[in-house]
Order: sequence, then C-alpha cells, then structure tokens
Amino acid sequence: MDGTVPYPSRKCLATTVTPSETPTSYSAASKHSEWRDAMNQEYQALLQNHTWTVVPPNPSSNVLGCRWVYRTKLHADGSIKRRKVWLVAKGYHQQPDLDLHETFSPVVKALTIRLILSLAVARGWPLCQIDIQNAFLHGTLTDQKVQKALLQSDVQAKSDKSPVTVADYGSQALVSFVLERELPSDSFSLVAEEDSGDLRKESGQETLQRITKLVNDTIVNDGSFSVPTLTMEDMLRAIDSGKSDGGSHGRHWVLDPIDGTKGLYFARWHNRFVRGDQYAIALALLDEGKVVLGVLACPNLPLASIGGNRLHSSHDEVGCLFFAKVGAGTYMQSLDGSSPIKVNVSTTDNSEEASFFESFEAAHSSHDLSSSIAKKLGVKAPPVRIDSQAKYGALSRGDGAIYLRFPRKGYREKIWDHAAGCIVVTEAGGVVADAAGNPLDFSKGKYLDLDTGILATNEKLMPLLLKAVRESLEEIPSAL
Repeated sequence: MDGTVPYPSRKCLATTVTPSETPTSYSAASKHSEWRDAMNQEYQALLQNHTWTVVPPNPSSNVLGCRWVYRTKLHADGSIKRRKVWLVAKGYHQQPDLDLHETFSPVVKALTIRLILSLAVARGWPLCQIDIQNAFLHGTLTDQKVQKALLQSDVQAKSDKSPVTVADYGSQALVSFVLERELPSDSFSLVAEEDSGDLRKESGQETLQRITKLVNDTIVNDGSFSVPTLTMEDMLRAIDSGKSDGGSHGRHWVLDPIDGTKGLYFARWHNRFVRGDQYAIALALLDEGKVVLGVLACPNLPLASIGGNRLHSSHDEVGCLFFAKVGAGTYMQSLDGSSPIKVNVSTTDNSEEASFFESFEAAHSSHDLSSSIAKKLGVKAPPVRIDSQAKYGALSRGDGAIYLRFPRKGYREKIWDHAAGCIVVTEAGGVVADAAGNPLDFSKGKYLDLDTGILATNEKLMPLLLKAVRESLEEIPSAL
C-alpha cells in the first residue's frame, strides 16, 4: 500500500447509496429530518421569489395538483453531498424507474465555457466551482397555470389514522369565529370534528402558524369583517369552541370542517373524478335534537349531474352549495353566487333504473354488501363511488336514486358526518334511515347509535331497499 486512496469504481458508488436513501414519495421523505429540512428550504425559496400568486380558485379553472421530487447528490467518494428537492406542478408524465429523476436545465455551449476559462487564465482570475441552490424562470408566463396551494406537507395523521390538514383546522376555526361573532354568546354551542391537541405540541407550531395565516388571509380577502389580526391563541380557542357534546336539549351547531379529507388529498395527485375526489364543508343546526338547517359546500362537485357514470371534462363548471331548512325545501347554487334553484330527489319507482352512491373506499363501506343489495334490486348501472357528504348533495338533485353506507362492525357513526346531508336529502323529498328503517337520531350526542348502516332513497323505493338489505345481511353477515 502506497498510502493513496483509490478512486471508487462505479460499482462501488452504486452500492454505497441504497435506493431507500432517495425517497420516491412524500410519506417516505417526511420520516427523515434531512429531507424535511430540504423541502422546507425549497418551499421558503418559492415564497421568497414570489413564484406564486395566491388567489381564490375560479370554478372554471382546471386546478393542478403538485408533488415533491427527490434526488440525492453525491461526492466522488459516494457520500451524500446534498439532498435536492423540487415541488413540481402536476401535469408531468414522468414515471418511477423510467424517467422520474430526469431533470431539464438550461445549458451553455462548450465553446462558451472554453472562452470563459481562457479569459480567466489570461487575466489571472481565480476559478471557483459553484452550484445553484434554486433556479427560477425570470419573466412572465403567457398562459395561466393554477395550482392548489395546500401542500402534502400540511397533512397529518390523527390517532385513528385518518388524515387532517391545515384546511380542516382552518375551516373549523373560521366557521367557529364567524358563528360566535354573529350569534349570542350565551347560546352558542358547536359540535365539531377537530380539536387543538396536536397543535399545542411543539411539533404542531409550524402547522398552527400556517393555519393562523390562512384564516387571517381569508378574512381580509372576504372583506365582510373588520377585525384585528387573529393570533395563534385565537386559532386554538376557535378550534376548541367545537368541543360541545350536543344532545337533545337546546340548539347546537354541528360541523365537519372538511368531510372527505382523503378526497381533498387525492384530488391533488390524481386526475379529476378518477379517484372520486370529492370533499365537503358540512354545517347543520340541531334544535332539541332535530336537524332544522343544513348547508353543504362541495367545491369539486360539478353543477351538471354525475349520475349514469357520465364522463367529466376539465371544462365542466364545478363548485356547488346546497342548503336546506326544515319545511322549506332544498336549494342548490354554484359557489360563484348564482341564483339558487330548488332541487328534488329522483322520483323513480323502478329499482332496475336506479343508480346508487357509495363511499369510494371499501374501508368506509362494504362494497360486497352494496353489490348484493343492488343485484337483488336489479340495478343495472355501476355504483358511483365518491367521498364525503357530496353524495347526499348529488342524491338530493336526482343524480342517483339510492345511497348505501355499511361501515365495518364496531365503527360508530358521528353526527357531523351526516347531519347536514340528512336534511339536504329529506327536504328534497328523500328518506334517510338506518338498515332497520328507523330515522337517524341526532339527539344522543356526538354519535349515531343505529342499526348496522345508513340508507337514503325516495319514499317509493325505500320498502324495496329495506327488503333487499335485510335479505343480503342474512345471506352474507360476514360482509361487515
């Protein structure tokens, strides 16, 4: 041995860095502080260079999703030199194991490099090797590109493994703030899904800052309220205003700030309406245990029918608001504020012509049981599977005739998952019941203690539906 260090071979370098050190997904990268730091640096650079202009979404815009792309840069000895990340707009066609890690950068001709080196040598200039931390296009794009501002790094997992986002917390804080401001304080009671427990931890401070900024920006952009800038403590207090247990006495607002968070989450990573990317902001009012008012905002739901397995394009106008008051019917309007129209459920009495809605995920509802019920009814159309209470909204305007929900055994339904949707359907002429035909009881607190599942349809089909449900449960009890 002469003391020299041999230059590592390509094979040596290839085995030095294992594939696991360069993640291919956010979930893998977020487990390592180095990659989290790299993502934060990239995100801050995007903000500092004014890469985005944050504006309210236009319902006619084809909103792009985004994703993180990762690459590990190495020293000559195979050690890690730098972890590089890019936040890229969805619209790319690169694939893992094919061309996911290819990047495209402006280059100069070799002649230009030789010219610069010659000048440096002739004039005695020092030469330094540089690397570019961030590169940005300097100029104006003639085409408008719209990308959702909510990043996957804003998604956390709750104790029940369900996702919760900055949007969930922000929506709850904002609705709570407005309701408390507009209603008498001595009568305000809110039953809501989220609480501030995780946000009060040190690990939740960055998320809390984002929530605070999101809510303040929304209040300023809306212009309806002139209030001092809300603090992080104001956010925590507003979120925790939703800790009421509800019940059969008095009035209680019931809120699901983002119903169908997975629909919101996957809407950023998959083509529209392929994964069933629906979510809803659902607000209801209970009076002595009865639902008397309901509002469903469904930002991704097209104004046109989604029944009959109809294909949708990026040119479809999306964004629906449903609202219902006991005894006054159900109305729908677009989120841009157009005049509302009264809607009604399907009036078909022929089960063979009916189509049905169910949850996109089999974990939320037994697809096998729904399939058996549909077969007994003679339903020919395939199921329409979408997330959230948007199903109730679509049912209320006649997009389909039946809604089936059969969660796994042991699951307890929460009132915020159904209160607003229930009155939207019933005021449109529909019927909502459990598998035994009993009306849903919202007077027992946060949970619906009901028989097996939830059904919604019109009065004509309900007897046939209950019979098919009963027979299917007897034949395949293991489906739940």
